[in-house]
Amino acid sequence: MESKQDWRIDNCKGLRGIAIRRKKYTVPSERWDHDHCTACWASSADIEGPEILHEDYATTADYKLGADYDWICPTCFAELRDVMNWTEVG
Repeated sequence: MESKQDWRIDNCKGLRGIAIRRKKYTVPSERWDHDHCTACWASSADIEGPEILHEDYATTADYKLGADYDWICPTCFAELRDVMNWTEVG
């Protein structure tokens, strides 16, 4: 049986070795109201609600799909940072 960590790593394998930045979540457009952690699928939005995150780690401009395209929640960042070889940038 796979561990919880294993399925999260599989979900975000395309983000291995990237630079990410912690920032407040903001919606990218009027038609887009939330995002999910690429690893565990936790919800991020700029509305209030149970289990809604408001600050996460986002991809930067050097990511192949651009800045703020993929998001990682603080829990997954802390637990997967080393194995995913993520670099936090300011």
